[in-house]
Amino acid sequence: MSRYKSAILLLLQIAIGSLIFAIVWIRTPSLWLITLPDGVWRLLQDGFNASCCEGIADVEFVGGLILGAFFSIVIIVMLRIAKRLMARVQQTHKGTPENAHR
Repeated sequence: MSRYKSAILLLLQIAIGSLIFAIVWIRTPSLWLITLPDGVWRLLQDGFNASCCEGIADVEFVGGLILGAFFSIVIIVMLRIAKRLMARVQQTHKGTPENAHR
């Protein structure tokens, strides 16, 4: 696969993952324990000039997108590390006979 296709797919995975997380995070109050620090919330509120109602809701959605992007990147990195480790394990076991450990 070309570099451009893989980069586009990676960005698409991050975008879709962060959007899904933001939607679920906003609609599920039990997930609100996963949150950004207060300083980041204040920075976002100041950046969006949010003072009431819908402005605050927009800031919450942006916060959900930020958290979703963070978790998507962490999951993608973990999956790539696992894929490399599995390939390395398969390569080391490729040359050994089945009963070599006995």
